[in-house]
Amino acid sequence: MSSLLFGQSRFAYLSPGVQVGFTSSKTLFISTQISFGLGTFLEGKWDALPVGMGITLGTRWYRSDIWERYRYMDAQLVSGLAGIGIGRISNDSGFSSRRYKGYLGVFANLSYDMTFKDKDHRHNFGAILAAPLIPDPWCQRCN
Repeated sequence: MSSLLFGQSRFAYLSPGVQVGFTSSKTLFISTQISFGLGTFLEGKWDALPVGMGITLGTRWYRSDIWERYRYMDAQLVSGLAGIGIGRISNDSGFSSRRYKGYLGVFANLSYDMTFKDKDHRHNFGAILAAPLIPDPWCQRCN
């Protein structure tokens, strides 16, 4: 954690993304999101492995009889090709739920997230196309 805040290899990142997937009940969903945060490279044996923490803000539309819109915000930890997160998802009708997520990949991610509706769990499986952007002035090792 100290190398993330004070190390010389730290960098800021911004990553827009688009996700398409299905719930466990075969409902189609589409999401757009933007993630931003801080990262660093582990020193020593795992020299090329980036790790980071960030925030994701997104909007998701579920297709039932109509398109239902939800908004979410997650805190996430990223290490190499994998990430996990926890946050909230809500809609304009007053629904709000915890949200847990996990994903694998860099530019094309396989993703899973779980939300709670009443006493039921909603399992969501998808693919995210992301474009991680790293501002050059912050990262000597990225060049």
